[in-house]
Amino acid sequence: MQSKFLSLINEQKNMGLLMLWMAIIPIASSLTATYIFISLEEEILAFNGWQWGLFYVLSMLTMTFAVTPTTYVAIVSGYFLGWESLPMVVVSYQLASLLGYFFAGRLSEGFISGIENYYPKSRRYFYNVERKQWSTTFLSRISPALPFALMNVVLSVSRIRLAPFFWAGLIGMLPRTVFFIWVGSQAQYFSEAIQNKEGQFWMIALSVLGIYLLYRLIKPRG
Repeated sequence: MQSKFLSLINEQKNMGLLMLWMAIIPIASSLTATYIFISLEEEILAFNGWQWGLFYVLSMLTMTFAVTPTTYVAIVSGYFLGWESLPMVVVSYQLASLLGYFFAGRLSEGFISGIENYYPKSRRYFYNVERKQWSTTFLSRISPALPFALMNVVLSVSRIRLAPFFWAGLIGMLPRTVFFIWVGSQAQYFSEAIQNKEGQFWMIALSVLGIYLLYRLIKPRG
């Protein structure tokens, strides 16, 4: 099995490296992001409209390529701007998802067929994904444990159409977005927002539930 996997990665080096990057970098960048926001808290509080606009443009790009975790963007927005940040967060999320979708599409030619050739049993999973595109996209977005940028790639290469990718993704992201904006808005200090135990509990609970339901959804019957 290992040789099959290595052979697949060798054939699809670009996709393998991209997915590895998008799975690891958001976790590694979390510590850096925390340090920056805590260190520059007073300066960020003084941001004007243009500076916040630039922040969301940069966030869109960094979320696309898995440099900035989406949870951080929501918490930062809630802490510094409160509920008025919700439209800007949603727009930046959706633009980042579209960029990731089309970027992955350019690199993914033959990726799924390669998986199916090496692992024939995977065809039934991909078949279910294609049949249940709206539900699959919704559940993959509602779970905070599934990295945003990585799921852009996975959903794109899994032949999810643009309409369910965009609209089901939007609906799936809303509950976690609203929740983490609220977490940020309730904190007196940014460090409190990041270390919020209630937020961590619900993130774990939502992650476990979302992944379980997603697995049950695409698992072949019989």
